[in-house]
Amino acid sequence: MRRPVSQVTSIRFSPAGVDDECRGLLGWVTCTVGDLVLDGIAIRRTLAGKLTLSFPTRRGRGGEHHAYVRPLDDRVRLAIEREVLGAINLDGGGAA
Repeated sequence: MRRPVSQVTSIRFSPAGVDDECRGLLGWVTCTVGDLVLDGIAIRRTLAGKLTLSFPTRRGRGGEHHAYVRPLDDRVRLAIEREVLGAINLDGGGAA
């Protein structure tokens, strides 16, 4: 049985500066998913031109990245990405 993907609400976008934008960082999102507030989600443009979300991580002693929060699977990640990018309307609706 498939679980429904949580609704994303209260989406707020803060644009990055021009220097960051030149390197593909467009800005940050704060949103609510279920009973959690997610902050510091980066919106990036890949080299291929696709918009994507990047969830915050911390770096371990050995240099490895550990996510603070992350989607359970690719289906959930894509659903969150679609809702967020559509709501902030970058490039006329977001995801390429």
